[in-house]
Amino acid sequence: MRSVAVLPLAVALVCSLALPMIGCGGVTTVGFKSDFQTANGTVSSVQVSSIPGNGGFILVTFVTLQANGFPNQFTFCDDHASQFPMNTSVTVNFNPGQNCNQIVVVITG
Repeated sequence: MRSVAVLPLAVALVCSLALPMIGCGGVTTVGFKSDFQTANGTVSSVQVSSIPGNGGFILVTFVTLQANGFPNQFTFCDDHASQFPMNTSVTVNFNPGQNCNQIVVVITG
């Protein structure tokens, strides 16, 4: 009987963790790691390009976020331009990398 009581708790836990990811259309998850960094601001520039790295070229997205009147440029691995609409407020959690940063989550709005 004990395992029957644990099942509803496990289902509730899984649902509570998944709900923020599926309940908000402005959230896109790419990966998960707990020691990420956070940046936020209004998107003022987005450009997809390739840069040298890993013995060849890698695709990156350059994003400029305006925060408190100052521009901050970030380089994210792969093409993520669609996640950064111009003139939109965003918060992005990412894992720093040598050539580019790996996005954990982008929240718009």
